[in-house]
Formats: sequence, C-alpha cells, structure tokens
Amino acid sequence: FRPDFRAVIETEDGATVMFEWHGYGRAYPAGRRQIVGSVFPLSDSPRYSRLNDVVCVCVGEVRTSDDPSQMSPDLVIDVAELVWEPVAP
Repeated sequence: FRPDFRAVIETEDGATVMFEWHGYGRAYPAGRRQIVGSVFPLSDSPRYSRLNDVVCVCVGEVRTSDDPSQMSPDLVIDVAELVWEPVAP
C-alpha cells in the first residue's frame, strides 16, 4: 500500500502545523506491516517556521491489536528530521 496523507496538528501553544506524508507499506510481516516514508511539515507560526525548510523520514508499523473489541489496527510511526551534511572531499 502507499500511504498519502495530509493533516493538521494543533500544538499545545495554539499553533497549527500542516504536514504531508507519502510512503510505502509492505503487506508483511503478518500483524505488523512495515512502513517507510517522507514527511513535509509547514507552519505559518513564527515559533514553528523552521519546519518549513525541513524534510523528514519515517519508519513504522501497522499493528493489529490483540484486543478483539478494537475495530482498527494501531499505526506506530517514528519520524526523524533528515539533516544535510557536506560530502567529504
């Protein structure tokens, strides 16, 4: 599957951070499908404006629950900022 999300996060201090998430998900292993992707944040708040120049990568899993009353799986994602560094000569 290919996740393609656009969403908004409202921070505790009232700012808005929008983001796009594009990725690729594998149908295995069973019960813990793997996900990789890229995340692009954007904010008009001065407090979070540095995010406008950030590219992030993510890894995660779609986990099925052991609880039969839970109707949908859990989505667990770890997001990290991709930092540019000069290439050694």
